[in-house]
Amino acid sequence: MVLLGYNTPVHHPPAPEHDLLGNFHNQLSMQAGAYQNGTWVVGVAKCGREEGCDMIGRARSSRPRERPWPCARRWATSSAWRAATST
Repeated sequence: MVLLGYNTPVHHPPAPEHDLLGNFHNQLSMQAGAYQNGTWVVGVAKCGREEGCDMIGRARSSRPRERPWPCARRWATSSAWRAATST
């Protein structure tokens, strides 16, 4: 399992046409790495503002041979999460 952190700004002033592709490129590179190395990849993005730029702030995980595992935001709202945390 590979655990990593990344910081990607939401807006890139020199190339604003790339703004919509930031999340896609982060997921694509992690998914490709998981597939090529036959391992799980978990990435956590820094959030907030840094040097005047908003950061993506997202968690991602990828399996070696299938679609990406649901990110933390989706899992926290799922029925599996509610069942696991109920008393």
